[in-house]
Amino acid sequence: MASDSGQCRPPIGGLRNWQFAIGKIAAGCRDAFLLANRQLPIANSPSVCVVPNRRPTSDLSVLFDLFAAGQRLKRLLAVAMEGSPLRPEEYAAYSVVFDRGPLTPTEMAGLLGMPVTTALDHVRLMSRRGHVTRRRHPEDGRSYLVSLTESGRRTHSEAGRAFDRAMLPLAQNLGIDPVDVRRVLEALGEAMDTTFEGLLEGQAEAG
Repeated sequence: MASDSGQCRPPIGGLRNWQFAIGKIAAGCRDAFLLANRQLPIANSPSVCVVPNRRPTSDLSVLFDLFAAGQRLKRLLAVAMEGSPLRPEEYAAYSVVFDRGPLTPTEMAGLLGMPVTTALDHVRLMSRRGHVTRRRHPEDGRSYLVSLTESGRRTHSEAGRAFDRAMLPLAQNLGIDPVDVRRVLEALGEAMDTTFEGLLEGQAEAG
């Protein structure tokens, strides 16, 4: 098990162990990326913890492994959260507002790794349910801040009990510290965001 040394960047605080992974993977890891396995700064980076003595079972790429993990995650949560008041992707959105709110839809989208338009769809649905309040941003009159209502918090809590049916045994079955997994996931998310922005810039320059 990798140690929690000073060389390892801390994971995003607050969000319960696997909700950041849900936001990044279940949302599709933001379109498609062309980053190959050897290009990701994981194994040789002093700022990221890695799992020792574990060889990948696939020789394809990190992106393939993420795709396969995303499929397994969807399958796992579909079973664990059956009958829950929230679908897994909704629970991820509620969790971000619960943990980080009040926040803007743009901030929400960034944390979940999804387009702002998709985050706005979540906010509209939550608003129709009476699960969020919106107030004008004190520093930006064009934006607003979103917070969960008491009803929204109750719904989130109820869905969280269903989520725990997957999260708690998964952490036990993992065999390594979930914090180390989250560090690597965050490094992947940052690398994908940087690569995505570079691809967009390249396309814009190509005209």
